[in-house]
Amino acid sequence: MKESISVVIPYFNDSAKIKRCIESILHQSLLPSEIVIVDDASADSKKLEDTLKALQLEIKEAEIKVIYRRNTENMNGAYSRNLGVKLSNSIYIAFLDSDDYWLEKHLELSFNGLVEANADFVYSNIVYEGASKGRKIITVEEIDYKSQFPADILFGKPPQTNSFFFQKKISNEISFDESLKRHQDYQFIFDLALSDLSVKYLNFSTSVYCDEGGSNSRFHMTSMYNFWNQRRLHFSEKKLKQKAVSLMVTARIAGSLSIEDDINKYEFLHFLGGNICYIFAIKLMARPHLRRVISYALQFTIDYRSFFIKAYKKFKSTKSA
Repeated sequence: MKESISVVIPYFNDSAKIKRCIESILHQSLLPSEIVIVDDASADSKKLEDTLKALQLEIKEAEIKVIYRRNTENMNGAYSRNLGVKLSNSIYIAFLDSDDYWLEKHLELSFNGLVEANADFVYSNIVYEGASKGRKIITVEEIDYKSQFPADILFGKPPQTNSFFFQKKISNEISFDESLKRHQDYQFIFDLALSDLSVKYLNFSTSVYCDEGGSNSRFHMTSMYNFWNQRRLHFSEKKLKQKAVSLMVTARIAGSLSIEDDINKYEFLHFLGGNICYIFAIKLMARPHLRRVISYALQFTIDYRSFFIKAYKKFKSTKSA
């Protein structure tokens, strides 16, 4: 079986894994009509081309059109995904990262789920595949459109881009923010949460996210800070504060020495300003043996701060009486 589906693959130096990625598409129970690969000026483009040649017979037998475009300079994954969508010729779009893969019923279940729900966009669970711990299924959350803050899904278990399946026509309304170095998938979900589109969560697990560890090449704190700061008014205060502390801890572990400067620069971090206990604890996070204890303590104080303040005031008033 085949449908008018374009699989968009953003590619960057993944020659060791791209064969597995493409083969997982060729082995789908419902085949796409085309594969669009956007190479983000990789150093191993020749190896990618060799892999495509090696799979040429299988691709031809499956009657799948391949569109290959190489960026003249490195642009980022957001640009490559947007370009892939523009180059596509199908009614439906599915994303798949070049170092990940799908289980064989992914497109069939995604397509059927979207059509049956008459939806614009569907997403499903994540099969997490670690380097040493094997596979585990991460059941993602459903966007709560009845909530005051539907974008709070980003603080829980949001979907991952490999499970995104949607009608191409919505790309006129939602696309990836090409200015972001990190959190492009979060931005896409954030925009979905605030949109009037018909979005449906499908409870199956067929998209495999491979985390082999050891790579911090895309670690970019400034981009992450900007993402949360620019959208701060669309999140619940408590959960945003928890995220703020988590980000500061991440930055400190990564070796950041500009904690006070960051607190002054980004408004969503301002609540930490002047709080020497928070700042001191975050700085201590650079010491591995203290990280877990301090992290729990920081989150505990955020979760129960108002409770302790009320209890203290009640105690004080009772004592004075």
